[in-house]
Amino acid sequence: MAQRRLLPVVGPFIRRTLRRADRIIVSTPAMIEQSPFLKPFAGKCTVIPYGIDVDYWKSLDAGELTRIAELRALHPRLIVATGRLVAYKGFHVLIDAMRDVDGTLIIVGTGALEGALRQRIEKAGLEERVRLVGYLERRELKCLLHACRVFTMPSVEESETFGIAQVEAMACGKPIVNTRLLTGVPWVARDGIEARTVPPGSASALADALTRVLDHEDEAAAMGARSLRRAETTFSFSTFLMDTLKVFSDAVKARCAS
Repeated sequence: MAQRRLLPVVGPFIRRTLRRADRIIVSTPAMIEQSPFLKPFAGKCTVIPYGIDVDYWKSLDAGELTRIAELRALHPRLIVATGRLVAYKGFHVLIDAMRDVDGTLIIVGTGALEGALRQRIEKAGLEERVRLVGYLERRELKCLLHACRVFTMPSVEESETFGIAQVEAMACGKPIVNTRLLTGVPWVARDGIEARTVPPGSASALADALTRVLDHEDEAAAMGARSLRRAETTFSFSTFLMDTLKVFSDAVKARCAS
C-alpha cells in the first residue's frame, strides 16, 4: 500500500530512468509482462535470473550424509518449506493442507506470525506432524533439503516475486510444489517439469499435489533430476555473472559504435 501511494511521486523518475537506459536487466519474464513501467521498454530488457552457489547445495561431505540418513529415518515422508513467517508466504494454507497429507512438514524460518501459526497447528491437532523449527544454519538447512521428499513454496501473493528458496531446493535435486502466481515463482520451477503448480490459497489442491509427489517416487525422482539440471544451467552464480557481464559489454560496444 505504501508503495502504491508513492507511485505518483516516483513514477515519473522511474520512467525517465528507463527511457535513458541502454539495457534493463530483470530476473524473470514475468517482471516485464506484469510491470506497467517495464512493458513499454520490453525491447531493452534482458532476463538474467538470480544465481546461487549450486555446487555448495548439491555437494555433501561424510558428516552431512550421516545427518541426512538420520533425518530420513526419522521422517520418511518429509516435506520442507522455508521463509519468513509472514502472510504472503501462505504457510497458513500449507498447515491446513497437512490435514489431508500423510507426511511430516518442517517449516524453517522466523517472523511475526509464528505464534498464530503455532496456534493453527495445535487447533488442527497437527503437533506431531508439523513443526516450526525457526532459524537454521545453512549446513543444517542443506541436510534438511536433501533429506526431504519434496519442497513446497505455498505463497499466496505477488509479493513473492522469485523464490530463491526453491532454487536452493532444486540444487539439492528436489521436486517442487509451488503456486500459480503472476510472478516468476512458477517460471523458476515449471509445472509438470520440475514442479507441480497449484492455485494460490487452495489447501485442497496443495494437499493433492504434495500427496502425488510423496506417493509416486519414480515420478518425483525424475522431477528432482530435472530440478538439479535447471539449477545448474539457469540459476548458477557463474551463469548469472557471465550473462550480466555480457549485457554490460554489449551495451558499451553499442555506445562506442554509435
